[in-house]
Amino acid sequence: MTTSEPSRAARGKLSFARVAAAVLLWRRRPQVLLLAPVQITFGLCAALIGYELSGRIVPKAFPQDSIIAAGLLSALIALVSAVLQVPFKKASALFGKSFVMLTGLLAFATLAALCLVLEDTQLAHAAPLVLCYMLQGVGRACYEGTNKALYADFFRAEAEAAFANIVLAVGTASAIAYFTFPEMSRPARAATALVSACLATITYIGAEVVQRRQRQREARDDE
Repeated sequence: MTTSEPSRAARGKLSFARVAAAVLLWRRRPQVLLLAPVQITFGLCAALIGYELSGRIVPKAFPQDSIIAAGLLSALIALVSAVLQVPFKKASALFGKSFVMLTGLLAFATLAALCLVLEDTQLAHAAPLVLCYMLQGVGRACYEGTNKALYADFFRAEAEAAFANIVLAVGTASAIAYFTFPEMSRPARAATALVSACLATITYIGAEVVQRRQRQREARDDE
């Protein structure tokens, strides 16, 4: 573990001091706000999987074995995420982190789009469900690997505050989804996740532009 990246246990907890540091980073490094929609999208898509698919569609597809089926499909997310870590790391080295980040966001957008356009009767089959959970696994692989490596790269001197922003954004999105998704229709839930994924794609590109310009200014100042 490098000194610039906090431990996994530390990243997963938020104290008042860490929240304050996260908020103060917004002004100094606006890139962190532009990256926030990526984290929000992960939280919303995870809620979409949990509430919509595991909670509603899987029981319709497998009425006799819904608990087992939901467990296996959820395990598929973790499996796909784990399997893709090495390929994504190699892809980041060959094509850059942007390629992998955009791949993950495309997976989230596709998952949300499928939930938006397909009816319950169309989703409630093994093939579309497996596809949806695999797409979440692709997005999670990007979120857990390349996304966090990107934060460590962007915010080397402010890693604690930067990783606190990840926890803050995902936690906020998950909390909002927990309270609002039960009151929304399925198209509305899926549309929310889809809009978030599209917005995250735009803001991520913006974060890369801001970061590149900042590095160019720093290079000129060092000359």
